[in-house]
Amino acid sequence: MKPMSAYDNLFSAGFARAKADWLVGMNGSRLFSVRYGSKLNIGRVQTPTLAIIVQRDAEVNGFVKQKYYTADLNCGAFTLSSARIGDNAQAEALVSACDGAEVTICSVGREVKTEKPPKLYDLTTLQREANKAFGYTAQQTLDYMQSLYEAKLVTYPRTDSQFLSDDMAQTALDMVKLCDTYFGFNMSHTPDISKCINNAKVSGHHAIIPTSNIASSDLDALPVGEKNILTLIAAKLMCASAPVHKYETVRITALCNGTEFTAAGRTVLDIGWKRYAKQKTDKEKNEDKSLPSVSEGQTYPAQASKGEHFTSPPKPYTEDTLLSAMERAGNENYDDETEKKGLGTPATRASVIESLVKNGYVDRAGKQLRATERGTELVKAVPDEVKSAQLTAEWETKLQQIEHGIFSADTFMSEINSFIREMCSKYGSIDSAISFSDSNHQPIGKCPKCGADVVKGKFGYYCKDKCGMNVTKVYGVSLSQSQITGLLEGRACSYTSKGKKTVVLPEVMQNNYNGKTYFQWKTERGNNNG
Repeated sequence: MKPMSAYDNLFSAGFARAKADWLVGMNGSRLFSVRYGSKLNIGRVQTPTLAIIVQRDAEVNGFVKQKYYTADLNCGAFTLSSARIGDNAQAEALVSACDGAEVTICSVGREVKTEKPPKLYDLTTLQREANKAFGYTAQQTLDYMQSLYEAKLVTYPRTDSQFLSDDMAQTALDMVKLCDTYFGFNMSHTPDISKCINNAKVSGHHAIIPTSNIASSDLDALPVGEKNILTLIAAKLMCASAPVHKYETVRITALCNGTEFTAAGRTVLDIGWKRYAKQKTDKEKNEDKSLPSVSEGQTYPAQASKGEHFTSPPKPYTEDTLLSAMERAGNENYDDETEKKGLGTPATRASVIESLVKNGYVDRAGKQLRATERGTELVKAVPDEVKSAQLTAEWETKLQQIEHGIFSADTFMSEINSFIREMCSKYGSIDSAISFSDSNHQPIGKCPKCGADVVKGKFGYYCKDKCGMNVTKVYGVSLSQSQITGLLEGRACSYTSKGKKTVVLPEVMQNNYNGKTYFQWKTERGNNNG
């Protein structure tokens, strides 16, 4: 046991973060609301995160795809491809010249590579992989984790560490064996727990692992969402303690009609930790193909054809990629040895994303997170010092230094106070040149019950005639703007809460309760995530 004084710096860092968030949010929101004559929400982490989304949306919307070509040679057991060709006529000429010609193998490069096991889960990594695997939002994953933690099935969820301390070695080894027994991994290796141990990289809390209570609990009775998350955590522990993944890459280079062609492939030599991994990356799926045994000087008759391709646009953010961007924000301004956390902490990033959605700055479209018109307007209006990811990342680094006892919390708060005073002094005047579209008064559709306009209010969308139709919530779950808009246009939508999927239909349902009549969307409730 450590004395409580050992955690004074951790308290100072947390208290300083809370005060900084409150001061910047309160003053910034009031300042820019008055400056632009519209209710705006500013946050120390929220606004830079919104700026990241707006920038990516601009890149996606401004992307112009370009067509390019390749000449592909079918050699029977494998296919060789030329480099990219920008001109169609040039590509067709090369195809014509190579079709039926002889292909000569110039070189065969083989290299055995290894891929180390992944680290254990911290909260952010778990949220990212749960979004990729199941489409869960960061908040949903945190909610499932909290339920599992309260049921004493997993360790503390709000951690930024991916390692265990050395006093947990035997516990972790026992957990590997329990996970193998109760999740049916069919373990074929001798666990190496030393890969998971690093005292220097365990700060307030260690990595997330299951607890021994999985042996005495009815795991099949868990809600689907919680069971999925627990399975991910168990699989990660199996992976982290397993041998390396070993594979051989092969690159064939050949010549045909004076032009170089290539083919690449990979062959798994020892699956290692990937035996327990749940997903392959897109790159692995594309490269996971064996090439035949060929040698230099061999020749093949080739059938040539033209391949048509397009350059790929950047992808809109999902919760997975946004959490990664938040974690890495501002990192390019530091050297590799600097300890840093980017925007926010594992415990706060989910609530930041939810706040952006709730305040109407970001909309969920399937897995994608896209800035709304109002969100884009806000980022264009506020100055760089308010939306700078670099500045906020610097603050997070200083907060971490406070936690380690190498920076003063008083100095940090003095810097925050000076920043706020300068911001209020610099932007404390009315700016009528910029006006915000007031989405609160713009109808997004007609009420399905009475036909009046549906508009946005303080607590969500509602019927202007207040006919009693609840268009905002279903069983206490708030619907997003895109979901509500779709329902008003006659399209069904769905959401998952506590492991149960609910399909919301664009029809009105009447409920009578305690002598009162309520109107809401008709639903179909299921028992899986679909």
